[in-house]
Amino acid sequence: MNHLTIENNKCIIKLNKKFYPESIIDKAVKAFMKDYDISADKDKIIIKKKENENLEIVGYQFCDYLLSLIQEEGLI
Repeated sequence: MNHLTIENNKCIIKLNKKFYPESIIDKAVKAFMKDYDISADKDKIIIKKKENENLEIVGYQFCDYLLSLIQEEGLI
């Protein structure tokens, strides 16, 4: 299960590396880089606010995208 928090205009998502393969995380980060200021740091994803985005919604969209990638790969 992920843990999502909003701090200082950043969305911080803590991921369980046992569930989310690194290759899937990398793929999702690359996809979101097109529209968001995003970085991966060990077991955390950090999404920074660019404009008037609702960071909580963006964070959950990222999590949904991770799950869709895992499903596409047949991992769940």
